Amino acid sequence: ADMATMEKEGMDTGLFVTHPLTGEQIPVWIGNYVLMTYGEGAVMAVPA
Repeated sequence: ADMATMEKEGMDTGLFVTHPLTGEQIPVWIGNYVLMTYGEGAVMAVPA
């Protein structure tokens, strides 16, 4: 599929990280896409 039009998907890894300010446990997900219009096309990590 063309990378620009393929469906964006995410997968739960079953892993959790600890938010450094709140101590909240946050799930780690992996996506099959990169937002090329965000910054320089770097992979972005966003807390939920």
